[in-house]
Amino acid sequence: MQSKPILLIATDEPREQARLTENIIACGYEAACCLTQAEVWRQVKRNPFLVLLDGDAPPLGAQETCRRLKALYPALTVLVLLEETDSQTLDEWVAAGADDFFLKPLHWPVLKLRMQRFAELHRLKEGMLAREAHLQAGTDAYWNMRRLDGVPQVALTMPRPLFDIPDGETALSAFVAHLHPDDRAGAAAEAEAFFAGQRGECLSQEFRLRVKSGEWRWFMSRGRLLQRDPQTGEPLVAAGIIFDIHQQKAMESQLAEAQLVGRTGSWSVPMESNVFTVSRGFCHLVGLEPDTVTVESDRLLAIVHPEDRETLTQLRDTCLACRDVVTFECRTAGQGRQARILQGEARIVTDADDKPIYLVGTIVDITERRRLECLLRDDLQRMHYFVEAVSDISFILDESGQYVQVFGQRPDLLVDSPANLIGRNIRDLLPAGVVKILLKAMKMALASNCQQEVEYELFVGDGYKRFGGKLVPMQHLQEGKKVVALLVVDVTSKHRTEEALRLSYERRRRNDFFNDMVAGRLHSAADIDSGNINCFAQGRFYSFVLFEIESWRGEDLASWLKTRRMQLQYMIDELVDRLSKTEKQIAWDAGEGKIGLIVLRGSEADLSDSGFDVWLKSIEGRFAGIRLRVGIASCGTQAALAERYREALQALEVGRKIWPERHCYRYSELGVFQVLMQVENKALLERYTQQSLGALLDYDRQKGAELVETLDAILTYPNLREAADKLFIHYKTLLFRRKRIEELLGLSLDEAENRVALSVAIRLWRLTTAKAGNM
Repeated sequence: MQSKPILLIATDEPREQARLTENIIACGYEAACCLTQAEVWRQVKRNPFLVLLDGDAPPLGAQETCRRLKALYPALTVLVLLEETDSQTLDEWVAAGADDFFLKPLHWPVLKLRMQRFAELHRLKEGMLAREAHLQAGTDAYWNMRRLDGVPQVALTMPRPLFDIPDGETALSAFVAHLHPDDRAGAAAEAEAFFAGQRGECLSQEFRLRVKSGEWRWFMSRGRLLQRDPQTGEPLVAAGIIFDIHQQKAMESQLAEAQLVGRTGSWSVPMESNVFTVSRGFCHLVGLEPDTVTVESDRLLAIVHPEDRETLTQLRDTCLACRDVVTFECRTAGQGRQARILQGEARIVTDADDKPIYLVGTIVDITERRRLECLLRDDLQRMHYFVEAVSDISFILDESGQYVQVFGQRPDLLVDSPANLIGRNIRDLLPAGVVKILLKAMKMALASNCQQEVEYELFVGDGYKRFGGKLVPMQHLQEGKKVVALLVVDVTSKHRTEEALRLSYERRRRNDFFNDMVAGRLHSAADIDSGNINCFAQGRFYSFVLFEIESWRGEDLASWLKTRRMQLQYMIDELVDRLSKTEKQIAWDAGEGKIGLIVLRGSEADLSDSGFDVWLKSIEGRFAGIRLRVGIASCGTQAALAERYREALQALEVGRKIWPERHCYRYSELGVFQVLMQVENKALLERYTQQSLGALLDYDRQKGAELVETLDAILTYPNLREAADKLFIHYKTLLFRRKRIEELLGLSLDEAENRVALSVAIRLWRLTTAKAGNM
C-alpha cells in the first residue's frame, strides 16, 4: 500500500500545530510536526512534499532554516506563514528561497487548495524523475544508420531480444516493414527526411512494434547525427536507442481524463513559435473543440478577457527574465459560455546547453474558489457583532454551562425551544459525552483567552446530526461569571461527504488489491500483507463467486459499458458495498461488469442453489431490471485465489453456453469440460466431434430429426423409460430411434466405452454450437 504524502509543520505554537495537524490528516496527508530547528532537520529526511514554516517563530530561525532547506533540497516546496506582508519582509523571504507565503490567521479552505496543488506538483515532479530513470535504465535496443550506395541501412543491437527482427544490417525499408501498418508511412518519411538533412542533428520518433508475445507496444526512437560528408555535408552515419513507452502512453491517456475531471489543463509552445500544443482539459476550460491539438496565439487571446490579454502577451518575456515558475490569472471572454477565472503557472524548458526551447504551463479553473473568497470577504466586512457572525445557531454560555442567550434561525438544530433553554444547564439537557467535550473546551478557552474548536454528535429533530462549533471567550461577565460564545454549524452533510469519500477510497483500494491478486501480480507474503484487507485471512478456506451483469433495465452489458458506463459504475459500487456488509464475505469490482465475492466459509457446499436464489432475488429487488449470472469456483485458500478466479470465469463462460436457461453455474458441474477447456488444439476437438457424431448430425439436418438430442437423453437418464418421459415420446418410439442411432453410428450403446465417448462428443458439440450462436 502506497504511503501518504508527508507535510512538515514547523511552528512554535502548539495549538496552531494541533489545529493544522487535525486538518491535514483529514485531507489524507501525513503531518510531521517540528518545534525546533533540530526537529526540522530530522523530519525533512522523510521526504515531505511541502514545509509549512512559521516565519514568526524565533526557535526555528525561520529565514536561515528556509535558506538551508532550499540549498540542501532544491525540489522541496517551502510555504511561509506570516503576520505581515510588507515589501521589505517579502523581499527578505524571496531572497531566502521561499516558494510562497500565507497570511495569519490561516484561512483553511484556501490553504487546503494550495496544499493540494503543491502535492500534485510534487507527484508530477517525482513521476518525471522516475520516468527519466526508466528511460536511462530501460533501453530495449541500440541502432545505427548509415547510407550505403545511396540507400539508408539500419543495424539493431538488442541487449534483451524483444522484437521479431533479424540480427544484422538491413535496409531502412525492411526495418519499417516490421512497424505497425498505421505507423510505417510516417516513420519512413521522417527517417528519410532526417537522412536527407532536413531534420537537423536529432531524430525522435514514436511507433508501434510487435514484441515476441505478439502484442503491439509503443516505442520511442531517439538518435543523433554522428558524421557528415566533409565535401557535401550530406548525413552519413547516425546512432540512437529504442525504448518502451507503452506505459507512458497509457498514463498520458489517463492524465488527459484526469484533467477533464479535475478541471485542469496543460499547454506548451516552442520559444520561436506562436502555435500552442494544448491538452483536452485545456480545450474544455477555454471552450475550444475537444479534438483540438494545436491553436495559434491570436485565437487564444481572442478567448481571453480584453483586460487580461497584456499579461499573457508578456508571459514569455516574464519567464525569460526570472527563469522561474511564473503564476498568472486571467478571465475568459465568455462567447456564449459562462466566463471563467483561470489560474496558471508557466516556466521555461531548456536544453542541455541551458538554451530556452519551450514555454510550458498548466491552468486550473478557480472560478468557484474566487466566488467563495468574495463571499467570505463580504461576510467578514459585515461581522461587526456577534449575532451577525452566526452561521446556523449560536449560544452564550456562562462558565458553569448555563444558557444565557440563544441566537439563530435554525430551531430544528435545538434540543428544545430557545425560550425553554435560557436559564437551564447543558448538564440537564445534553448527553454526558457532549457535555464533557463542551465543558473541557470552555475551560481551555477561558484559561487561554483563545478560541477553541469542538465537534460532537447530537440527536435533534428526526435523527442524529453532527455539529462543528467554536468557543470564543467574551470580555464581559454575566452575574459575575465568565461567559463564552458558542457558534455552531451543522456539518452533517460535510461529514457524510467525507465518509463517502473515505468509503470510495477503501473500495478502490480493495478493487486494486484483489484484481492484482487474481492477475498474479502479488506473489510474496509481504505484497499480500500490504493489502491490509481485514477479512481476508491468510490460510483460511473460502468459497469464491463471480457475478456477471447480463443486462440491466432491458439493455445488455455491452450497451451500458459503451454509452453510460458511469451510471453503471454507481450501481456496481452500491452492489459491491451491499455484498461486503458482513465480516464473512468481501466483494470487489472485477471490471467490465463482473463482481468478485469471497465467502469465508468451510466449503463450496455452504453456497447452496437456494441460497443463491435468495441473493439474486434480493439484488433484483434492489436494482430493478437487473439480470445476473453467477460462476462458483471450488473451495480454496488465499494462495490459490488466481486459480479460483479462473475457475469461476470458466464456469460462467461455459455454463451460459451449455445451460442458457440457468443463471448459476458451478465449476464442479462442468465435469469433463474442466479438462476439455485446457486443450489448446480446438481443431482436434472439432474433428473428434465430427468423427463421433457426424452421421447423426447429417441425418438430423437432412431429415429434420432429433437423433442427437435423443442420444443425449439415452446417455443421461438411467433407463429408457425415464428418457422417453423426458423427451415426451412413447417408449417404443425411443426403442426405434435407438436402433436407428446404432445403425448410423455402427456401434452398440450397451458398451460402456461407446457411451462415455459419445457423451463427451455431445458435450463438445453443445459447446461448439453455443459459441457459434453467440457470434
